[in-house]
Amino acid sequence: MATIQISRSKNRLFAYSLLLITLFVLPILACSLSNDRSTIETSATAIPEIRPTDSRSIAATPTQAQIPTLAVPAKSPTPKPQINLEVGSFTNYQSSIGGLYIVGEILNKGNSPAWRVQVAISLIDSSGNVVGVGSVNLADMSVTPANGKYPFLVLISKAPNEWKEVKIQVQGEPYTGSSIFPPYLDLKAESVTGKNQQFGGYTLSGKVTNTGSKTAELVKIVAVAYDENSKVVDVGWTYSTLDQIQSGGNAPFELDFRNLKAAPSKYEVLVQGREKK
Repeated sequence: MATIQISRSKNRLFAYSLLLITLFVLPILACSLSNDRSTIETSATAIPEIRPTDSRSIAATPTQAQIPTLAVPAKSPTPKPQINLEVGSFTNYQSSIGGLYIVGEILNKGNSPAWRVQVAISLIDSSGNVVGVGSVNLADMSVTPANGKYPFLVLISKAPNEWKEVKIQVQGEPYTGSSIFPPYLDLKAESVTGKNQQFGGYTLSGKVTNTGSKTAELVKIVAVAYDENSKVVDVGWTYSTLDQIQSGGNAPFELDFRNLKAAPSKYEVLVQGREKK
């Protein structure tokens, strides 16, 4: 019985020992395994850092952007006011009171109106000598527009019976718009008709209308007659019958062509005045 009890006591002791081992050792093993698993999982998810050995071989070389150039058109320089006065066609005829009339037109081929235009006419003989001179233009107009005409009617009172050629010289200045007595150009010849005179010559009649907003005075009418080849054959001039023409008003006129015996192929009527101050 004693032997059996001792044996049972040993068995019971061994069972207790095994239980203690199970209770204390197994949790320790479980923790160890858990730490090992955590380390593996962390190692598996970690991303190794890549460090280039030469940063210059990896860094992208920036390229310079090409900025398009916008072509800006150069400013056109403002053309300088210029006049270009050229002698057009002309002719001559004897005056009924003695002397020689030279009639014709000057063409302004410049880009600016011309004013202070002067015409000097000389008669030249066969030896090249000046034998007659005239410079007073009875058909003078204050301003000649660009691409316009400047008629002239010049009397050489002491013209010789014989001469070879006519020499015409002309000069003027660009009109800048600055004048003590500015020219008035808002005038128009209307209802112009022509008729033959009883004892020779040809007469134009009509009226001048003020199409501008100001009052015009010293209104001058100049007419140029042409033949079938557009050559000047005569120039006539006169003033309006009224000293002043109000805005919207009109005044009659009448002028003679002294060198015409019949109606010309065509004629042109030019009108200018002065602005009333």
